[in-house]
Amino acid sequence: MAGMLLIMLLLAGVYSNNMLVEKMIDNSYQNLNVISEKLDLLTQNIESYSVLVLTNKDVQKWLEGQKNANYSVKQDVFAYLLNIIKSNCISNLIIHTYHDTGEAFSVNKFIDPDRKIEDTDFVRQFYGMQESYLWKLNENYYFTSMPLSAGKCVMSYYRKIYNENTVEVVGCVELMVDESVITELYENIRLADTGHYVILDHSGKVVSYRDKGELGKDYSDKEYYNAISQSEGNHKITMGNQEYLVTNKMYKKLGWNIVGIVPVAEVVKDSRRLQLFLLFLGGFFIVLTVFMGTFLAKYVSDPIIRLKKIIIQIGEGRRDIKISQDRSDEIGELFIAFSRMIEKNDDLMKNLLEEQNRKKEYELALIQSQLNPHFLYNTLECICGMASLNKTDDIIFVVKELAFFYRGVLSKGNKVIPVKTELNIIERYFNILKYRYPNKLNYEIDCQKEAENCSILKLCLQPIVENAVLHGLRGKKNDWNIKVQVYIENERVILCVYDSGIGMDSEKIKDVFNQDEWDKEKVNFGIKATDERIKLCYGMDYGIHIESELGKFTKVYFVFPYNTIDHAPECV
Repeated sequence: MAGMLLIMLLLAGVYSNNMLVEKMIDNSYQNLNVISEKLDLLTQNIESYSVLVLTNKDVQKWLEGQKNANYSVKQDVFAYLLNIIKSNCISNLIIHTYHDTGEAFSVNKFIDPDRKIEDTDFVRQFYGMQESYLWKLNENYYFTSMPLSAGKCVMSYYRKIYNENTVEVVGCVELMVDESVITELYENIRLADTGHYVILDHSGKVVSYRDKGELGKDYSDKEYYNAISQSEGNHKITMGNQEYLVTNKMYKKLGWNIVGIVPVAEVVKDSRRLQLFLLFLGGFFIVLTVFMGTFLAKYVSDPIIRLKKIIIQIGEGRRDIKISQDRSDEIGELFIAFSRMIEKNDDLMKNLLEEQNRKKEYELALIQSQLNPHFLYNTLECICGMASLNKTDDIIFVVKELAFFYRGVLSKGNKVIPVKTELNIIERYFNILKYRYPNKLNYEIDCQKEAENCSILKLCLQPIVENAVLHGLRGKKNDWNIKVQVYIENERVILCVYDSGIGMDSEKIKDVFNQDEWDKEKVNFGIKATDERIKLCYGMDYGIHIESELGKFTKVYFVFPYNTIDHAPECV
């Protein structure tokens, strides 16, 4: 709860920071729009004044006969131009002639007319341009006898003057605006407490700034210049060790970039105070919550944790745990109910295990009863056949082998026997089969020495060998070959019965394991029954699987856990 409260307080602080930054971005961009609009008005006024000059009849008359103009014409022009520059936005007005003499008619608030301008190169260049008018930034503009705005930047608007009759260029008018006029456009537009504006030209030089010592300096090496030169908008820039919010807007008419710069720390300072208060408040509630939680845990949580540990121990198999409690509230009732549930569950588990053991015993006994009579019936049938042919010696041999076979089968009632005993039983069985199928059956038994004393289920090989003969080899005319192999692999005992019979396809193999387990009339019933015996005794990880190729061979694999006869499991 306290953690969630602290997270909410932190999120509120972050949100307030973001809100303040977004608000400052909006305000800053709105301010830049206002400055841009004021620049539009300023330039429009200058352009309007230039139109008034070039359409004035006295100006036209003076330019037509500039060398022969009388004093009265000059006085009229001077008076007209002086009236124009009374506007606060114009610091100087110059009319340049179209001749190479460099003569110009200059009017300003401080000096007299008929001043010669030393630098007229740009005017000559302008006459050769296609443009009728243009804006130009001039740095350190000087007159011959007296500097005008010395050390300052001024902006000049040039416009060609055409003869109203011949439409020929007779001169141009230059209206100059001091940088202070531009500064006045934004000096009252506030940008937080320490924020400021700067106007740069297309090359990164300072056109206007509150610090006049920076005018004309190259700002293209500033950290924020690359960002503002590529696009307009807002940018977060780190300068020194402080982060700044930089907002810029392009003034395309003059190729200028209007930039507002304010420290981010100043923008979010109020939010920081709020964050500190919220952190203090959150810390107080966390301490209070921890204290209350610790107190409540002693009364409520500890018994629940104790009950949880008991449940885990019981789940791990411990049934000897005594559940005690000394409380009479709801938690005490929970302990009593759980204790009764455990006792009842123990009784049910005991009954279930007894029932499962009885069921497994019945199933194994039933499977064994299915196998033994089946083999005995076939053997007696063979003896009857030999008796009808008066083969006394053969009958004696077969009966002895049958006796040895059942002596091994009985094994003092043990259902788990060593591998070597099982192989001895199956060898007796092979000897009996050789009399049933004379001159046909060939068998081989191969056992790894380390596997001889391993324990397996008794009489597991006989049903498989019988199936191999009846359903695999009996369908072939050539020799019948059977091989029994026993070996240890990956901590498991593997028995493999190979026959060179007719084989099976994959569908037939599936049918072997899916048939009704009690339908002994089905083909390969012995495989299904033996697989069930192994799984009932050792678990589902063990049993039988088959590999076969139709018309060539069949391999039946038995998988048992690796146990010596001394450590064999007690299969019921």
